Amino acid sequence: QRLRQLGETDQLVDVIGYQGPSSGIFANTALGSTGDGGSIFIDPRQVSIRDGAKISVNSDGTGNAGNISLIADILNLDNGSEISAQTASSLGGNINLQLGELLLLRRGSQISTNAGTAQKGGDGGNININSKFIVAVPQENSDITANAFLGAGGRVQINTQSILGIQSRPQLTDFSDITASSSFGLAGEVNIYTPDSEPLQNNLIELPENIIDANALIANSCIAKRNNPSASIFLISGNGGLPERPGDADLSPYPTGKIRSVSTSELVGTNSKRNANKKISAPIVEAQGIYRLVNGELVLSRECS
Repeated sequence: QRLRQLGETDQLVDVIGYQGPSSGIFANTALGSTGDGGSIFIDPRQVSIRDGAKISVNSDGTGNAGNISLIADILNLDNGSEISAQTASSLGGNINLQLGELLLLRRGSQISTNAGTAQKGGDGGNININSKFIVAVPQENSDITANAFLGAGGRVQINTQSILGIQSRPQLTDFSDITASSSFGLAGEVNIYTPDSEPLQNNLIELPENIIDANALIANSCIAKRNNPSASIFLISGNGGLPERPGDADLSPYPTGKIRSVSTSELVGTNSKRNANKKISAPIVEAQGIYRLVNGELVLSRECS
């Protein structure tokens, strides 16, 4: 076991496990005892628990587990490390983690308030985690659990901006899980709140089941008098625009007629008729000034000779 503190402005608690089960910070009760586990409070800037080390307030007797409170910026659990408030046959303890930046779970690490580890009664404890980011590796089987054997599962409540690599599941798997299950009792609760999903879930509005018929709305929008035979008619002949698929029929309601070639003589005759019907108009002369007529009116015209 090794604890290290570096100054008042850069505190680091580094708990390193060695061979054997006794590396860590403990407030446990022994097998056959009747008292409750103790409480542990840790308040540095950074906590690192690694290589099988533990912080625990377990109860191996008939008493309840204790409580763990940890306030830090970063909490790192690595290589089989554990924070636990477990019991053999009674009520699991509570774990409260208030982290400003990051909770990192690596290589089979655990946060647990399980109850009934001796396959006896007791409800699972509660786990409350507030952290900006929670990160684990899915394949490394790092878990957050508040399970029970005969009693009810506990409650896991997580408030975070982003949670990656670990997810809530009804039972433990070989992946990284968050569970509050019970082998023979009632399941507990897992509540994960993120700023993206919580407002959306709380403000969803159930849409009505009745479906609006768009065709009926279009037909009813015509204001022509239906009972007046001389009134105008609005006819819906179908969809317009381009065909939906290549090869579909032409959607145009107007016939295009047949296309045929035109002979040279027909073109000459047509042009001759057009030239014969043309009328030669008087040339346009630009105005050159303003002139007064004999009746006193002013006109804009060319110069009169």
